[in-house]
Amino acid sequence: MRSVIALLSLVLLAPLSFAEVYEAHWSAPSKYGAPRNYGYVIEVNISDIGTISGEIKTFYGSSDCQWAGVPIKGKATNDGFVQFVTEDHAQKFCGRIAFSGKKEGDKLVGFIPNFGGQKVDVELKPK
Repeated sequence: MRSVIALLSLVLLAPLSFAEVYEAHWSAPSKYGAPRNYGYVIEVNISDIGTISGEIKTFYGSSDCQWAGVPIKGKATNDGFVQFVTEDHAQKFCGRIAFSGKKEGDKLVGFIPNFGGQKVDVELKPK
């Protein structure tokens, strides 16, 4: 019986993950075309099998699209590549926010492929 409980625990706990909270800031065109400062605090959970989950905790710079609480999902590889995207925003015209990059030490360094119509380099630092 103990071996069955131990085996069941192992199976259920196998995809363990660790959660990191990051903060990032960047500048991109607003919907009116002028540069505007944006940023977010995001929780990123990377499981030991490479799946990513989490959510945006806080978003700065947009009064139209409230991103707090919007889930993310993605993947990570053993060589440090990280890619995630938010779910579709419930509000029309808000779309998604994606990130593609690499884990470098305690940071995630990469880019947002399309924000305000342009690619934006971004560095996610531990909060």
